[in-house]
Amino acid sequence: ATAERTFGKIARGPDLPPRIRPVEPEQNTKRTVTLTDARVSVPSFSTQWVVPSYHTAKPGEAEALDLLAEILGGDNRSRL
Repeated sequence: ATAERTFGKIARGPDLPPRIRPVEPEQNTKRTVTLTDARVSVPSFSTQWVVPSYHTAKPGEAEALDLLAEILGGDNRSRL
């Protein structure tokens, strides 16, 4: 009710254009970046993937990916 009283008087702006999500290119070569520095005492490893979003995934697909991410790397008791 407070939000309606405060912001309800403001006219609605124009609709936003649809969001364009980047598409992962075809995987036809190895892509690796290795950085080294003598000051680093504890090495780390990171890997990323472009996955379907909640808006572009098939029903249940994004939820399954979220669950997988939590199982594999969610906290200090995760698989990785």
